[in-house]
Amino acid sequence: MKRGIISILSLAVLVGAGIFVWRTVENRAEAAKLESEILKGLTEQEISEVLKSEATADYDSIKSLNEIPEKREIFLKGLRETLALAAQARRDGLADDENFKINLEYKKNILLSDLYQFKLSRGTDKLYIVPNEQMEKVWKNPANEKLFQRDMNVLREIRLSAEQSKGSDYPIPELKGNSLGKARNNWARTKILSEMARQDKEFIGQQAIPLRFKIIEAGILANDYLRTTLQEKINATDQEIALYVKDHPEYNVQNKLAKAEEVLAKVKAGGDFEKLAEQYSEDRMSSERGGIYENIKTEVVWKEVEDAALQLEPNEVADHLIESNLGFHIVKLVRKNNFRKDDRSDLEFTVRHIVLQKKFVEPGEEIPGIPRPFHSAEEIAKAEIEKVKREKLFGEIISKNPISLPKDFTVILPKTEKVSKTETQTNAENKN
Repeated sequence: MKRGIISILSLAVLVGAGIFVWRTVENRAEAAKLESEILKGLTEQEISEVLKSEATADYDSIKSLNEIPEKREIFLKGLRETLALAAQARRDGLADDENFKINLEYKKNILLSDLYQFKLSRGTDKLYIVPNEQMEKVWKNPANEKLFQRDMNVLREIRLSAEQSKGSDYPIPELKGNSLGKARNNWARTKILSEMARQDKEFIGQQAIPLRFKIIEAGILANDYLRTTLQEKINATDQEIALYVKDHPEYNVQNKLAKAEEVLAKVKAGGDFEKLAEQYSEDRMSSERGGIYENIKTEVVWKEVEDAALQLEPNEVADHLIESNLGFHIVKLVRKNNFRKDDRSDLEFTVRHIVLQKKFVEPGEEIPGIPRPFHSAEEIAKAEIEKVKREKLFGEIISKNPISLPKDFTVILPKTEKVSKTETQTNAENKN
């Protein structure tokens, strides 16, 4: 009996050891396969090839990369972050998600269809349009209806998930009416042209095609990682936001109120209203014009400003600040016409105002010609906290997933072959 027990135990140990060894080999094989799939970098030549193929559709942007070193630096930084995030996403198993696979295939087909459309348009001044007969043929196959619905459902799910990850409840409506028709036409066009591209051995054999596929894949994986994992890790808590606002008195609304009181005092002391509006007002629609809204009807400006203005005589300034949801206003009536006390229907008036908003200019570098937007103190705090967290986390991910990229690159640009859409073609596309 004892010998039988010993034999069974020995066999169990051997079998267990065999399973352990087999699983170890299997895991190593899986790890090796995973490593081979991860895009760990691109050479200067590969980057040049990819951008050279992109120049067909966006020649001016690629040309500016060649000419401006700072743009290339930003491009390489973004590419490094994307590839590192994609590598981490693949390690975390996001590439096994069915929605990822469907989205990737759809995006690949879009790329192929766009590139192949340019090829078919080469040497002409017209953009190739898929014939209506081919478009109609697509929908005669019931399988394509199912594939179309599957793709649209997946894309909608991804958009919904992206909104939720940002804490937004913005609704993503299902496709209906005109938007559904456009989506069907785009899907059919993409299917036809991408299939034509795959059957063209010379075209599909270009070095840039598999490279661009890899970059598309990396981009989707990076976005999926941001959407499903990263955002959760960098979200600012209510406590962090409150502490940030407390530590940054420059974002205290009471300071804006105090400043508005100072400006009102200057106006009352005989200061030039127009110049003070140009200097202090945070209403970009009117500040450069001395704060004026000229010959307006009712319900054009803030109700509180309108009500205050219509209590004044021409050229009179309200003796106190007028508060609206925007901020703190100093109001001056210039003139009013056709005003009957009990009826504003025919009213037309001109008003000047100076406002100090309850919001604050977004921090950061000025971009020429593009003023920075106003945000609440809490919105600024959230953005700044998450920016620091994001950069820290990006640094950790990049250190775990080192990416090899050149220090700089040059794109050997092809000769431009510009293809333009005529009005007739644009209409044809819309009908398709």
